[in-house]
Amino acid sequence: MRSSSPLLFLLTLAILTSALASPSLAQQSSIDSILNTEAFLRPAPEIAEAVMAPRHLNVTLQNPSPDGRLFLRSIGRGAPTMASFAKPFHRLGGFQVDWQANRSRQLSTRSSIGIEIINGETGAATTIQVPAGAGVSAEQWAPDGSAIAFFVHQDDATYVYTADPENGRVRQVTRTPVLATLYTSFEWTPDSRSIVTVLLPEDRGAPPGPPAVPNTPQVRLTTPETNQIRTYPDLLEGPHEMDMLEYYTTGQLAVVDVQRRRARRIGEPAMIQDVDVSPDGAYALVSTMQKPFSYIVPVRQFGGVEEVWSLEDGSVLARVSEQELRDGAPDDDDDEDGDPEKRNIAWRPDGMGLSYLQLEPKAPADS
Repeated sequence: MRSSSPLLFLLTLAILTSALASPSLAQQSSIDSILNTEAFLRPAPEIAEAVMAPRHLNVTLQNPSPDGRLFLRSIGRGAPTMASFAKPFHRLGGFQVDWQANRSRQLSTRSSIGIEIINGETGAATTIQVPAGAGVSAEQWAPDGSAIAFFVHQDDATYVYTADPENGRVRQVTRTPVLATLYTSFEWTPDSRSIVTVLLPEDRGAPPGPPAVPNTPQVRLTTPETNQIRTYPDLLEGPHEMDMLEYYTTGQLAVVDVQRRRARRIGEPAMIQDVDVSPDGAYALVSTMQKPFSYIVPVRQFGGVEEVWSLEDGSVLARVSEQELRDGAPDDDDDEDGDPEKRNIAWRPDGMGLSYLQLEPKAPADS
């Protein structure tokens, strides 16, 4: 006679499921002990070994010197420390700034800890003598290969250093700290004699403090049109945060003579996002963030302009493109007639001006 096997199977499955879902008293006690422990706990050895594997020590021959003989290697710090993440910072509309050091928080938590120069033929390595305890980033060869330049991130400031790739000796180039918030790099001039960077402005003053008593209600306005925008976890909260954003992103463009360590200031301080030096070293394509700011979208969607600046006197020679605040209104999207905005603007390698991409207007329909 056949038994009721489907019913028996379901009963067995129910018992097993109940046993797996309901831990024993000993297991529950262990779980409760872990959950009630107010401290960081070390995972199982096999998990810790996988997470802490020193992948940052892997070596690949990248970033070659102009003659292809030497290679620049950044030495990672491995897993970032809790102390670096615990350092105070400001959240300003999706933009995080290490206000003590006037730089992007990412440079304080994710920078490298050293640099090596590797000979591609012999494999010999020269260690660059980075200041003890400092982080480094933005390593770049001089166009003639005679030196490398890089940012040195100390606890309270960032400076530009250069190093001799043959012996590893370093030299601080900028006396004034760098502002590395929006623009987190620098540019060599084509003759390898100078570096174009963004410094803290002269007579900058103290950062804006919050008002003792609120002087405005919280106001949020969208455009009159249908506005389809995402929900963002971090947006500017009021006039004080707008003031702080402007304060921590406004820097002074400067051309720094590497040998003399003298900075020549170019133009007026601005919220500089990017700098691209022309092939002849006479001009720079400068991208700046522009007002108005917004309470409903993050900083990355604020407006900006790209202009050609003279590196001789800082005069603005041409406005190449302009991007308005992208606040989610329909005008922010490409229309059916083609987007007139210029994209991928860059200097032509032959020095004959700029090149860019731009959509052509849609051909008119036959009537």
